[in-house]
Parts: sequence; C-alpha cells; structure tokens
Amino acid sequence: LIVPLDRAQTGGEHTILTHESKRCPMARLEKLIVVPVHEDPDWCPRSPEKLVKTVKKRLEASPPRRSIEEALRRCEEAEQKRKKLLCSAIQQARSHNKRARETAKNVKAKRNAEMEHKRAEIEEKLVKAAERRLNWSKTSPIAQPSAPKPFEEANIPAVSLPEPLSEAEQLPEQRLRLQLRSASQSVAELSLWMKLSATVSLVRIFLASHVDDPTDKDARRFLALVYMSNDPATFFDGSPEDCVMKREAMRFNKMLKMQLKRGAEHADSSETFGASYTRASRFYAAWSAHDVPKQAREVDEVLSRLHEQLMTVRTEQARSGAEPAPPVEILSQIRLLGGDEMEASARATFSQPWQTVGAQDLEARVREIALRAMRDALKEQVVAGEYSGLYGLLEELQKAMLALVAHSERSRDDLIDHFDPKFIEQQATHGALDTEDVAALMRYLAANIVSYQAAADEAEAQAWAREVEASLERSSGMPLQAFISAHLLDFVHVAIERVQKVYLRVRQLAEAMQNERDNPSGPTSLGEALA
Repeated sequence: LIVPLDRAQTGGEHTILTHESKRCPMARLEKLIVVPVHEDPDWCPRSPEKLVKTVKKRLEASPPRRSIEEALRRCEEAEQKRKKLLCSAIQQARSHNKRARETAKNVKAKRNAEMEHKRAEIEEKLVKAAERRLNWSKTSPIAQPSAPKPFEEANIPAVSLPEPLSEAEQLPEQRLRLQLRSASQSVAELSLWMKLSATVSLVRIFLASHVDDPTDKDARRFLALVYMSNDPATFFDGSPEDCVMKREAMRFNKMLKMQLKRGAEHADSSETFGASYTRASRFYAAWSAHDVPKQAREVDEVLSRLHEQLMTVRTEQARSGAEPAPPVEILSQIRLLGGDEMEASARATFSQPWQTVGAQDLEARVREIALRAMRDALKEQVVAGEYSGLYGLLEELQKAMLALVAHSERSRDDLIDHFDPKFIEQQATHGALDTEDVAALMRYLAANIVSYQAAADEAEAQAWAREVEASLERSSGMPLQAFISAHLLDFVHVAIERVQKVYLRVRQLAEAMQNERDNPSGPTSLGEALA
C-alpha cells in the first residue's frame, strides 16, 4: 500500500508500507520504505563522494590558534571574576556575623532585663514580707496578748442567750470554718495556724468524709491550696503555669466555702467536694514540678546577692579598721532562705581575718591562693582514688623539663624513655604499677632537676634531693595509694617549683647577656648574673 502523508508530519517524504500477510498468514512482516519527495524537478541528492570530501576537509583543518594576548585577557577576566566572587562571599559573611552579633546582643540585653525584673520582684516580695512580719508583731494578739476591755455600758436589759457549744461538741466542718475565718485576717496569722499540728489533724478529719484514707500530706496540700487562694496577687506571678494554678486555687476556695456552708451534707450537683479536691491536687502536683526549680533558682539568686551585700559590709569595716560586726538582718535573711548551715557558713566567712594586700603583691597573692586551692583539690581526688588530675600534673612537669633540654636530642630521648605520664597511667589502670616504680621515678626526676639548677641554687636543690631520698627510704614497702597521697603529690608540686626557678634563672641570664652587649661597662654584668 502506498500512503502519501503530509510534509509537516513526515518532513517532506512519502511512506510506502507493504504488508505480506497474504502470502504467510502465520508470519506478519512489516517493511517501512522511505522515499524522499521534492517538487523541484532539478533537485538531485548529494553525491556521497562530495560529502566524504567535505567531512575529511573539515577534520583535517587545524583549529585556529589563540594568541597570547587572548589568553592573558581570559586569565584576567577569570581573576576578576574570582575576586568578585570572593568579595561577595566576604560581604555575606560580614553581614551574617554582624546580624549574629546584634542578635546575641539583643538576647543578652533581654535576658539581663528579665533578670533585673525578677530581682526587683523578689526584692519587693521580701520587703513586703518584712513589713507584714513587722505589722503582725505589733498588732497580732498572739504576739502581744492583751486583756479584754470591760463592758461599761449600763442600763442594758439582761438577755438570756443560749450557751455556745464547746469545741468538742462542734462538727469538724464548723470548727474548720470558724478557725479558717479567724486565721484569714492576715497572712502571718494564717501561716502560723497552718503550721499547728492540731490544724493538720482537723483538716485530716474533715477530708475523711470526702476522700478515702487521707494522710497528713493530703492535709498539708489542702492547707497549701487555702494559702494560695488567700493572697493570690502576692503569691503568683504572670507566668502561664501560675495563671492556671491561680485559677484552680480560686475555684477550690469557692468549692470549699460552699462545702463549709453546707456542713456535713454533700453537694447536690454532679461535682462533689472530694472531686474538687482531687482536681486541685492534680493541678498542684503539675504546678509544683515547674515551680519548685524556678523557686530554687530565685532563692539561689537572692542568696548570691545577700552574700555580696555581706562581703560589702565586711570590706567597709576592714577599710575603716573596725572590728568585724556581722549584720544581723542579712544573716537572718540568709537563714530564712538557706537554713542554719548556710547562715553558719556565711558567718564564718564574715569572721575570717582580712589582710591588706598592695597592688604590687596582688598577683603573687592570687597565684598563691590559686595554687593552694588546686593542691587541696588534687589531694582530695587522690585520697578518693581519682588520679586524673595527678596525671595532668605529671604531663605539665614533663613538658617543662623537655623545654629545658630542647637543645639536646639525647637528653630529650632519655627523659621520654624514663618519664612517660601516658605509660604510667596505663600501668596504674591495669594494676602493673607498684611503689618501687614510683620511687625510682622520683629519684630520677630529682637527679635531673638538680642537674638543671644554677650554681646559686645548687646547694638548696641538693638538700631537697637528700630529703626526697630519706623520705623514700622511710616509706619503703608502703601501699601504692597511701604512698602516692603521702609523697608523690607533694614531690610533684615541689618539682614544678624547682623547674620554675630554673626558668627564672635562664631569663635573668638572658637579660644580663643583653645588658652586657648593650652596656659592657654597666653595673650589671654577666659575671654577677652567673654568680
């Protein structure tokens, strides 16, 4: 079959399709024959020979060579492009760092502002608490008992009133209602009433009719909810947890008043007082999990400021030359927040003798205190069986000694062979280190450190080496841990001091040599430095 197709679809060609299905029905063979079609009668296809010649000529033709100027120009363009990319990256990094610094600054300022706000709130609460305690001590009938004023009115007819019920005859609901109404007049009275054992017992009896098997812990939780609802504005802040707990405490207080008003009868509504107490207890447990760590942090901040105030007072007294007089108000606040042990520690710190230190001696004094503190800490670790700090100290000693013999490769190799802190740590870890090995190491280090000393310090160093030898002979056969805590730790500290003295002598010698070169006839000569 000959099927002419559109040129737009076939690219100017006709398709001839032959089908040999009639000859062989079992084998259907399809052939596609493409015949180019052109309307121009003079058109003829390209000769294969011309096509081959054209391709061969194009392949044999050599590419144009680029000049040196073109190559340099391209190199300059590439370099300029690289510089632009580098400048862009630098600008982006600078802007990123600038934004990061600004963000960190803003976060820090915000955090400081929040801390100042919290500090001001805590100080305000402390001031209010002090004022309440002062007012209560002046006006409370518990603190200052007073006799009732006599009734002086006359000509009043006698009225026969029924005798009030005794406290034993009253129901628990009635007694709790009366006591709660009397104690809620002030925060101080409520706090004192809550601490009484009789109050806890009364609340426990009251809860027995609403909750199964109440304990003293349930009674104290009940009193805590009552205390929260009595003064919520002072007790809670604006945090989300406090807002939720404030709402639940006020709801519990409302249900409690309704129940106390009903007496022994239960509520007619679907929610009983027992259910209200259970709900408030759950909210209180969840709130405590968030509030206790927050209060601990606030207490730590207040204690830190109180210690700073205490040291400020002590500094003023030391400058004036007066005897140390501990401030009672600050110490009482420390006792209220941290307990008796915290107050005793603050009082002992305040009573320690002070000594005036000049500006020229301040650096040496601070270094001495820091070294003494480090030695005490290392000694506590060694006594407890922890040697990580001792290994670090041995590594520092090895580095210092290697720096002194850096000019001699043989001395360096000998020192590394005999004194390797890493190998000593491995031996101690696997139980392969004994007292004799440590004693031999101490003898080796003492002999080398004595050989490093200057002539002016040689006699003192020799005396130290003899003391080390005598102590090693006396401690022969001592257990390893006791030997390390009794001898090795002190030996390492003194060895470091000896090596430091060698460094000092070397520096003095270098300065003397420089002065000798600059001023040969000056008062400081090389011979005096060597002596």
